[in-house]
Amino acid sequence: MHDGGMRASCKQCRPNCRQTKYTTSVTFSPLTKKHMDEYQKRYSKELSTGEPFSIVYVYFEMDSVQASRRSARYSIFEEVGLVGGTISMITGLTLLDIIEAIVVILALIWAQHKIRKRMSKIEFNWATWIQRLPWLAPLPQEMIELPEIAIQPIGPGAVDDEEPIVVEPFDHQEFAEQPIIVVGQPGNPSPPIHPLENLPGFIV
Repeated sequence: MHDGGMRASCKQCRPNCRQTKYTTSVTFSPLTKKHMDEYQKRYSKELSTGEPFSIVYVYFEMDSVQASRRSARYSIFEEVGLVGGTISMITGLTLLDIIEAIVVILALIWAQHKIRKRMSKIEFNWATWIQRLPWLAPLPQEMIELPEIAIQPIGPGAVDDEEPIVVEPFDHQEFAEQPIIVVGQPGNPSPPIHPLENLPGFIV
């Protein structure tokens, strides 16, 4: 009755981890006149003459107790082992490999952040440390002193005194065009091979 009342009042409650449970059974048998007289003599002070009474005996059905404990079927370590074994069987990777990859990625991210933090604090002039490329550097220049030339002005009389230069025309020469030569058999001329073959001046 107690268990039934608890389940009815709290249906969402989970069972206890430890529980002590007792079961009872009741049996009875009528007393004979001989037994009643013996009990009245033995308990004459507690019992009055002619008063009804009952005798109760309590017996244990078993002299030992069976203890039962409720626990989870799989613990956290067993679940991790099952998951790792399944992953290693399917993909060939173990849980340690996955943890190692995660640690390496986190270490690289932390190192990159640390390098950026240090570089932001350093003031560095790259122009003084990086050499100028040879093809970008200007070519060396030298100053050359040119000789001074004295220029005398020429008057109109000096120009008239100079002798004129006579230019004679060249003789006109005629050049004859070269004949066109076509290679082929007599009576069966070959078709033109080159697209410019029929133009004047083409020689095979």
